[in-house]
Amino acid sequence: MRENEIVVRSLIREWLIIEQAADEGEKAGDAAASSLSDLASLESQVDAALDKIDDKIEAKKEAVVALALGLGLSIPTLAKWGAKGIALVIKGYVSLASKFSSADQSNKLAWAEKIKSAGESFYEKGHHFIESLYVKLVKAVFLVLCAASDPGNIDMYKAYADSSEGESAFLKVAKVIDLAVTTVLAVYSVTGAVDAIKAAHHGLAATEGVLTAVKGAHIATAIAEAIGEASRALARVFANAGVAAALIADMVKKSSEFFEPIKETIMKGVEVTKSAAVAAGLAVALASGSGDKPEASAPSEVTTQADS
Repeated sequence: MRENEIVVRSLIREWLIIEQAADEGEKAGDAAASSLSDLASLESQVDAALDKIDDKIEAKKEAVVALALGLGLSIPTLAKWGAKGIALVIKGYVSLASKFSSADQSNKLAWAEKIKSAGESFYEKGHHFIESLYVKLVKAVFLVLCAASDPGNIDMYKAYADSSEGESAFLKVAKVIDLAVTTVLAVYSVTGAVDAIKAAHHGLAATEGVLTAVKGAHIATAIAEAIGEASRALARVFANAGVAAALIADMVKKSSEFFEPIKETIMKGVEVTKSAAVAAGLAVALASGSGDKPEASAPSEVTTQADS
């Protein structure tokens, strides 16, 4: 009887520790999400750019190609805005690291629960800011590429972009970009990170391949896999919008000017977040050493950087 009582008391203690960890993780996630308010000003820039496209297309005042490639609205400009937004999101992860301490790792289950709850809380409070920005960036990339490659049909592409079908398609691409950024969370704890990423991107087709890489601490491979899928998803958007097959390959190639800087920013974010985690005395997934050479399993469309 005494032995049973000890077991029960131990289980209750374990449960209380994990409950406390989850509560602390949620608070850390809330605090980190508050930094995402800065995304609003960046989103307003993208909104202004989209309005400018709308005005010029409707007014027919000048060549659409000149509009797309001039006036400061280009794929590199959009990539710059996207990279800035992603840097702000990653700043949230650095903020998370500052909320934790090495003492948290004495109980691995509690540690995983804290990471999970922090990640979930961060995305619950901030994913609307994040997804909205990414959706508008993808829409702008779509319109700029269509205007540059097939200006004669820009009215058709504009109608598609403004339709519910178009918005849904842009959201799918945005979610995969978001998935790539979310993998930065994996530098803290593979177990907790996988749960948090699943919660943030439940039902996304690209998730499983990315999580397989995360579980092996191949963070660079996971990022490359997600960015590669985002590029493929954009190709499907072009096809669904009625872009001629002969043009799609070249448009996807040009879109790499957007995706490559995005990937580079996320990779730098891994290092920044890892440094913050190390400084806080945290266990870092990348420290396992299994992520040294992930290139072999990366998709061919994307050149993967090895974790350093």
